[in-house]
Amino acid sequence: MSTTPRSRVYRGTLRHRRFLPRAHVFTYRVWMVWLDLDELPGLFDGVPGFSLRHPTPARFRRQDYLAPHDQPLAEVARDEVARQLGWAPQGRVCLLTQLRTFGAGFNPISLYYLHDPDSEGGGLRAVLGEVTNTPWRERARYACGVEPGRHWHAARFDKRLHVSPFNAMDMTYRWRFDTPGERLSMHMEVWREQQCHLDASLRLSGTPATRGALLAALARQPLMNLKSQAAIHLEALKLWVKGVPIHDHPLRKESSS
Repeated sequence: MSTTPRSRVYRGTLRHRRFLPRAHVFTYRVWMVWLDLDELPGLFDGVPGFSLRHPTPARFRRQDYLAPHDQPLAEVARDEVARQLGWAPQGRVCLLTQLRTFGAGFNPISLYYLHDPDSEGGGLRAVLGEVTNTPWRERARYACGVEPGRHWHAARFDKRLHVSPFNAMDMTYRWRFDTPGERLSMHMEVWREQQCHLDASLRLSGTPATRGALLAALARQPLMNLKSQAAIHLEALKLWVKGVPIHDHPLRKESSS
């Protein structure tokens, strides 16, 4: 691309802390892309190892995101926000996600940032979170509006998807997040019966998604998704050893009753 892309490459850390019923903490390093969907597919043209069109070491695959997959992703994101909120901003849509690396995909949550086309600079107006569970590959979508001009935002949601076998379904999410720039933050707490059971904090620093920045991120952590999946299973084993109770998937409960 001849001009500096609006899309970014972010690098930083993801920290998980469990407080109840047993204390447990782990942190791992991640790199993510914040894709201005208007810049696709050209963003990856001429970048060795990156593609939207065919398998490569780092790949954006449309089927990994909001359905229906035969429609433009930005359009589907706006439709989902409109379904939940009754309105949707019609400006650019940016997606924070982890690309597939060497065929492995791992996105517990992808975030869509929807902007106002009329305000100066196209201000952020809504955020849509797409949560995917492992290994069931089910999805839930959570949308919230944000106040124009504010840097920090907050939202609450009732949990609608069985994500971890160590968490019950009757829980509530509390989000706190910023308007992305050179830095991006996302903090999520999981509450049950007026107690915070666990939280997760994403802290990232970004740079424009130039050819050099993309290649450097992949070179530093080429197997990030595989390592993340292995780390999640290792941490699950540690929780089991600590005696944290396991909650069955609701559908499994129904089939066995």
